Formats: sequence, C-alpha cells, structure tokens
Amino acid sequence: MSCPPVVVLGDSHARIFAGCSGVTHVERVPGATAFGLANENSVTGAREIFKQLLSDFCGHWVVFNLGEVDCNAAVFRQKRNPVSSDWIVEAVSNYREFLREEACTVRPIVCSVHLPPVDDYRSPLYTDQVNAPRQFVTADKFFRTSLVEFFNNILKTACEEDRIPFLDYTDDIKGSDGLLNMRYSLGPGNSHLEKSKVEQIVCPKLRDIITNKGGKKCA
Repeated sequence: MSCPPVVVLGDSHARIFAGCSGVTHVERVPGATAFGLANENSVTGAREIFKQLLSDFCGHWVVFNLGEVDCNAAVFRQKRNPVSSDWIVEAVSNYREFLREEACTVRPIVCSVHLPPVDDYRSPLYTDQVNAPRQFVTADKFFRTSLVEFFNNILKTACEEDRIPFLDYTDDIKGSDGLLNMRYSLGPGNSHLEKSKVEQIVCPKLRDIITNKGGKKCA
C-alpha cells in the first residue's frame, strides 16, 4: 500500500524531502524562521504562506522543516554578546504555538535542524552572501553547532509533550568530532546539505513515522 500524501513546508532546506515516496508538494520559503511564525508581517511572509497552503491540505501529513536560519543567522542579528539562548527558546515557543494551531486540521511531523556545514561566514569561501548574507556572524562552527543541538533538544521535548512525531537525523550526519560529517555537505562554503545523500536517511525515517502513526504499511 502506498503512503498517504505528504506535504513539506519549510525554509530552503526543505528540499531534502522532495524525493521521498508520497511527498506531493514541497513549499520552500527561503529565509523563513521559526521565530517569525508569530509575526504576520515577517519579511518572508512565511506564516501567511504556510497557513494559506495548509487550508488546502486538511488531513494530510505535513512535514515542517524550520530553524536553521534561527540558529545560524537570526539569533546573531540581535547583536547580543554573548548570544543569549532566550532567542532560541522564544523561537521554539513560536514554532510550538503554530504547530498546535495547525494540528487541529493537519497531521504534523517536525524535522530536526541540520548541523551547520559552513566554517566561517566571513570567508570568501562562503558562496551565498548575495542570497543569504551572513558576514555579521562571527561565532565559530562549534558554537553554532551547539545552538542547533540546543534548539533540537527543546523542540524534541516540545513535540513529545504535544505528541507530534519528531524526525531527528542529527546523529546520522554527525562526525566523530561532534560536527557535521562533511560528506553530507554541498561544500564548506554552502549552508545546504547534499540532497541525494541526506534523502537516503530522511526518507526511510519519514516512511517509518507514517507507517507507525498511521497504522498502514507504506510501500
């Protein structure tokens, strides 16, 4: 039996689910943040874009893939030194409230944030300064990785409390040094992961969640 239809909503990193069985639509809003889900007038307009789409997908499984921008850019725009974890906590809180609202009409699945590939956003090796400028980020890769893991941990706890499936692939892409295993990266100057490699990890996890939670054997 085939998997029921799946919709994916998120930032540009949501592309990793495009090749998964049963995924019928992937909506990517570059720069979208979990923090911004509480703001109807956010720069990206992600909240309203997502809500409009969700009204058409009542009863569908919906994978949410947000948080990379929160942890690797948005938190540093606050120009706090040292960076406060309060921003991350508030971002997860906004995310959680949004999920609670939408869980009334769709079946949410939340994906973890991937570990950061970029060593230094101020380096000329960073290739996306035009579309995703991050030269203001001075924190090293170890610190940004710790922020991602902090975000993922509190998001996972929130999902468990709200009985929302959490698709976590952090350990699958982590190297022995605790950072991203760069075999999954598009390169040291790119914030995105290699879709063809990562989908081999996330697609089976997505299928297992739907099978276990939906009570149907998916092909």
